[in-house]
Amino acid sequence: MTESSHQRASRNPGRLVLVVWSGLSVVAILAHLVPAVIGWTQPEIRTVRAVGDLDGLVVEVLERVPADAAVLVDTWQAPHVPADQFLERELAYWIFPRRVYSAAAIRGTKRSIEEFVRTREIGWAVSGKELVEVKPGTVESVLGPLGPPGSDRDATSRSLTPFGPMRYPSLLGWLLVAVAVVVTVAGGWGALVCLGVERQLSSQSERWGWSWLVGLSVTSLVALFMFLEGKPVTPSWLPLLPNLGLLIVGVVLRKCVHGGHVEDVAERVESSSGLLNGKIRLLPLVLFGGAVLIGAARGIDGFDQRMQWGYKARLIQTEPGPWGESVFQDPDHVHFHPRYPLLVPAAEAVFGGVGAWESSNDGRFSESSAVLVFPLTWLALGGVVIGGLRRMKSRDPVLGGVLLLMMPAWCGLGAFQNNLAAFNGCPELVVGVALLSAVVAGLAAHEQGGGWWFLVGLCLVVAGLAKAEGPVTVLVLAGVGTAAAIAHRERRSLGAIVLTVAVVGAVLATHEVVFTRSVVAGVLPDDYRHLLSLSGVADGLVRLPTVATRFLLEVAAAPWFGAIGIVLVVAMVRGREKWRNPAVAWPLVTSVLMLAAYCVPFLVIPDYENNLDWAAGRLVMQIIPLATWSLVVTLDNHRGAADPNDESVDPLTGDSARVGGE
Repeated sequence: MTESSHQRASRNPGRLVLVVWSGLSVVAILAHLVPAVIGWTQPEIRTVRAVGDLDGLVVEVLERVPADAAVLVDTWQAPHVPADQFLERELAYWIFPRRVYSAAAIRGTKRSIEEFVRTREIGWAVSGKELVEVKPGTVESVLGPLGPPGSDRDATSRSLTPFGPMRYPSLLGWLLVAVAVVVTVAGGWGALVCLGVERQLSSQSERWGWSWLVGLSVTSLVALFMFLEGKPVTPSWLPLLPNLGLLIVGVVLRKCVHGGHVEDVAERVESSSGLLNGKIRLLPLVLFGGAVLIGAARGIDGFDQRMQWGYKARLIQTEPGPWGESVFQDPDHVHFHPRYPLLVPAAEAVFGGVGAWESSNDGRFSESSAVLVFPLTWLALGGVVIGGLRRMKSRDPVLGGVLLLMMPAWCGLGAFQNNLAAFNGCPELVVGVALLSAVVAGLAAHEQGGGWWFLVGLCLVVAGLAKAEGPVTVLVLAGVGTAAAIAHRERRSLGAIVLTVAVVGAVLATHEVVFTRSVVAGVLPDDYRHLLSLSGVADGLVRLPTVATRFLLEVAAAPWFGAIGIVLVVAMVRGREKWRNPAVAWPLVTSVLMLAAYCVPFLVIPDYENNLDWAAGRLVMQIIPLATWSLVVTLDNHRGAADPNDESVDPLTGDSARVGGE
């Protein structure tokens, strides 16, 4: 028995990688679960952990300052002012919807504080960490100069109970969140039926995965379109309505066009799976349950997750679009990267608002329900990968899908370095999932065409609108795929590829013109594209060894990324010619090119070492799913190379079980 297991492990080293990654992931999830449960049972601990020593000040502002008033903040800054206005941005989130302005930023302009206070009709200010009333004629004397750090009087906290976005949904609120998830999945399923793709899916796991991803994409894009049209996304359930329409159309099409009798490839494939696959499949479900509990108990976690993305989600609920007198058009408002894409905040606005259903119209927002978007998206990727591997006749597609989900960073390993867990609210996860889903859909489209091309385009649009650097990644991924098709003279697919890329490019270009270039850049520019020039890059080449080394170490040796670089190199050596497989080469070449592209901004931006410390892991996370897919396919043993004495379960039985067969 032991010898047989050893022989099987030697034939499939993916199982060894799975054991190591799973061990790290389980330890990480448990390490986060314990304090999350403590915070759930003792709300005051959660409040202090989230708000820190600002709790008293925040409570005082919420009690004394009207919701439509503005607050001028004059406090101690990090060394690089006014870029690092951490306290101002924290206050902007916690005391929302009150507008927050930075005295440090105003002093850096030609205007005086007195003039600014008079023009903006500001009657409240925070000096150090003390709330004070101000008037134009006395504001300078009231604000200071500030004393030494720590000398200012902290506001006295009168309550440590969760407030604002930290409040948990009620029982009915949680029920509505569950309904929203079901509606999203159902709408995605209806869209798959309309595209003619649903009957080609190879497993129930893949059906669930694609249904969630498509439904979430539709919901997010509708919410984003509403906001860009100048309408706040309230009530939050409005963007869910198109999913109901898609569900109805899907049911009608399936019943009328196919007579309700469609060969269910997924059911046939699932029934042939053995006990081993069932046990392996249980592991990510258990970790998913842990991630949901952590997210629900703790809410959004992390500075950028709250102050950048969560804050935008709250603005989407209350602002009449990014135009007119919106915060997005206010050049003096605290720096919160107003030009960053809004697709992920749009999704958070919907689910965060559904959870706080009692008062969604006044901008109430629940972190606990908003953050659930991310573990659901993480789990859906596993189903998409399992289906993609089955189409490639993988011997063990469930193992491959589970292996990809076991990336330790998604379970919270390395939280002190990068905070990229699936339960924290990281948009990097959405980018990575969308990119890999585009690859899986692209491989299916190459063989089956039809609606798969629409899924490719949808995933690329989502990736491009999820993060500021998303369009670059989309350009590289699409460029590599198009170049490969041209080189191999794939005339049958080339037209569809060009059309898909053109439509995606048009959507992203329109977003750049309509939104990105139409809103203010913030106190400082929200991106560094204006610094990119040939001369600037040439002058910064001296930094390249440091920058490249950091990225290589992050990919190759970081335990939170499972040392994916080293493991992938070893797999390539063992797999020999497998790297020539387009399913391996396409995402792998994209990953390598993106690593090189990620180095370029750090050659020109100021304080690059500090930025590199916190940004390297986040950038790498966006291509980690692509690299892991390449690893999974490289390690995989396809049915054509089956060992007749191998006792492992073959998920597909017989030649008649071809995926997508009629």
